[in-house]
Amino acid sequence: MTDFTDGLPDAPLVELVAKPVKREASEIIRDVAMEIVDDTTRVLDDALAFADIMPDEAVPPKEWVEKYGYERAHQRLRTAKYALMNAKEAPVGLKIAAQLGASIIKSKANEPTVNNVLHVEKIYINAPAQAYPELELDE
Repeated sequence: MTDFTDGLPDAPLVELVAKPVKREASEIIRDVAMEIVDDTTRVLDDALAFADIMPDEAVPPKEWVEKYGYERAHQRLRTAKYALMNAKEAPVGLKIAAQLGASIIKSKANEPTVNNVLHVEKIYINAPAQAYPELELDE
């Protein structure tokens, strides 16, 4: 009879399973928002690379393959080609990414910053009264 536990650690399996980490809802929302920001900026960056390609190119530029790798360079080429299409033919994803990008910029601009405290000090300067020479006026 073979022992199915050969090679397994002696600790109970329950202890080996990672325990869930409690996170605040605001942290989870922030992480999801940052992921959306990353995806949006990637799509917009890829779309704005349309000037680097010809509409009939089937292979991504060599520089892209060196910089991003083969698979990522093909994704970038596909997105850049979409940006060359007219608005009716282009995938709606480009428009969504552009709208999301604009919304993110607006929300960041309206977001209160932590370091926006204005420190004002009042300074009093005691200056002696200036003496003016007296003039006599003829009436």
